[in-house]
Amino acid sequence: KKVKLTQANIRFCDEKNSIRFSSKVEKMNISGLLLTDNYNLQVDGFMKINHLTVADDIYIENKTSSIDLLFSIHNNVFTFSKGFIELGRFKTDITGEINYDESPLLDLKLVAQNQPIEELMAVLPKNIKNEIDQIRFNSGLITIFSAFKGEFSKTMNPSVSGNFQIKKASFSNANEKIKVNQVFTDGVFSNGIEKRNKTSVVELNSFSAALDKSNIAGNLIVSNLSDPLLLVNYSADLDFKEIHNTFDIDTLEILEGTGKIKGTFAGKVNEINTLRFTDFFKKDFAFNLRIKDGLFKLKDNPLIVKNINGLVAINETLYTDSLYFKILDNDILLNGEASNLYQYFTGSGTSSVLAELASESIDLNQLAPMFLSDKVVKDKPSYRFPERLDIHLNLRINQFS
Repeated sequence: KKVKLTQANIRFCDEKNSIRFSSKVEKMNISGLLLTDNYNLQVDGFMKINHLTVADDIYIENKTSSIDLLFSIHNNVFTFSKGFIELGRFKTDITGEINYDESPLLDLKLVAQNQPIEELMAVLPKNIKNEIDQIRFNSGLITIFSAFKGEFSKTMNPSVSGNFQIKKASFSNANEKIKVNQVFTDGVFSNGIEKRNKTSVVELNSFSAALDKSNIAGNLIVSNLSDPLLLVNYSADLDFKEIHNTFDIDTLEILEGTGKIKGTFAGKVNEINTLRFTDFFKKDFAFNLRIKDGLFKLKDNPLIVKNINGLVAINETLYTDSLYFKILDNDILLNGEASNLYQYFTGSGTSSVLAELASESIDLNQLAPMFLSDKVVKDKPSYRFPERLDIHLNLRINQFS
């Protein structure tokens, strides 16, 4: 038997489980064997889904959909043997079953292969979109293998798990100041033991991405999607000028040069959006940075630090290894460490500095903006280190003036 529907409205309401579905069928063909207890059906067609809601959660709203499904119905069990559902322009193959008794029990597998990632973003539920509203995917392909198992109702979510791969993606932030290209990653996801955002985990086994002149690779874990926590291990090649132009760095007016960095971050995702220079000295951060031909200038300070080469490491304490730089005619080679810098920069503690400093020439008059006392008499200048610094220096200076 065959049935053809055109310009038909389909509505479904399960008051007990607060499930509501409404759609307008543009065209649909239904064929198969229709018996009293068993149905074997082939369904293909095109419709606009007005909404699919469970309690207060809107899963689908005002989306076009194409379907081509082969399934059977036996004693309230819907078994999908093959077929696909296309929501918008995002196509997903579906197999498995739905046991619709007191509440829907799902045992489904959904597979989307090499689909446009921007189309996935377009059909995500609003509650998920709101969590990533600062990210705009512009291109790329995504493959997802996912499984949904368990009760689906207004009080229960099914277990969701799977793995995914993203290739050749690009994305930007909301104002398009940050544009990231050549994104490749593969990972796994799960909504956890409690089957909700709080216990959800997304793990990227590997990732890589690039700006025009900088690139990064590593792995990461995001947990608790209600208030996301991030653990990331990374390595990167950096063009400092590009980084400075792309990201807001609150204390620097000029930043140039290149570097290689390897590090970790463990903290909340929302902390990254408000990152300040002083935050690099908190326990959340740890990294080694090898600098080549660096240059920087602090805001509200006339001195430019240039010809920077060497190693800087931070793990709450700042370490330098053969760090060389010049300020005007002053050359400095520095080895040592400075602890408690976060407390020092935020005005809540004293930093201890233990270092060796070597130089061919130091001219304090040129370095005056760094050391000049606020209470200075012009014809009798005096110099002092900033307050709250406990400094122990081993000096080797050939010419000092």
